[in-house]
Amino acid sequence: MMKSWFKFNLLTLVGALLTLILGSAALTHYYQFLKLEAQSEATIEQFKVVKKSSSSYPIRGFYNFEFQGKTYQGSSLLLPPYHLNRLSAEKAISQLETKQWTVWFDPRNPSISTLEKALSVKKIIYALIALGVTVYFWFVETASKNRSPIKRSHHLQP
Repeated sequence: MMKSWFKFNLLTLVGALLTLILGSAALTHYYQFLKLEAQSEATIEQFKVVKKSSSSYPIRGFYNFEFQGKTYQGSSLLLPPYHLNRLSAEKAISQLETKQWTVWFDPRNPSISTLEKALSVKKIIYALIALGVTVYFWFVETASKNRSPIKRSHHLQP
């Protein structure tokens, strides 16, 4: 009984901690997504291939844009899917250079900007799954505490 209680409390605690971490990451990402509400035409300076791992080569764009008469510089990693090798990424750059780009930025702090604005639904789903698992373990723990054991008489009856 004590071991079972400890196991469920530990699982509930771990689930709550995981929910806190994933939920914080999802809320931070969502908040940053909402802040990028203004747009401007971007002037691309260059694109560079970045080696993330031996089979992951994202592209970083360096750009300028104007807002309220002032020029701002920025760089952002383009969204996945990333290229599997450097040669493939370098070929993709030639296509990216012909495209018209719009920069998304925070009008209260234009130094916060990106070429691609996207909400990561995956982070939100992970946080919700962690919350669901935590609630499940909390419910199981609470239900097991409220369940009263069958009272057995210690008296022998004739």
